[in-house]
Amino acid sequence: MTDRRVESRYLCADIVRISWQGAERAEAVLEDISAHGICVQLDEEIAEGTRIHSYLGEQEFAGRVRYCKFQDIGWFVGIHFDDAERWSEQIYQPQHLTNLMELAGRTAS
Repeated sequence: MTDRRVESRYLCADIVRISWQGAERAEAVLEDISAHGICVQLDEEIAEGTRIHSYLGEQEFAGRVRYCKFQDIGWFVGIHFDDAERWSEQIYQPQHLTNLMELAGRTAS
């Protein structure tokens, strides 16, 4: 699968809360984060296009599920934030944050 992102993506490990219609708030493992979205790991499948709210620290981000794929240990859910929503390290800093661009020896644009 080709990665279409042009912005910096950060690997991370943290527990976040998410909610969607028909579900109570659930805990999820935050796998990666970028300015426009996140990937979380869950125990259940969520349909593509589902409206979802992510609670990163004290900040709430709204968006939609872009993909949901089962991989070995759980469902990996890609969430694209609404256009008005943008994450930055000043808003919320997950535990164990690693910039992939820096690891690859490139500078983020």
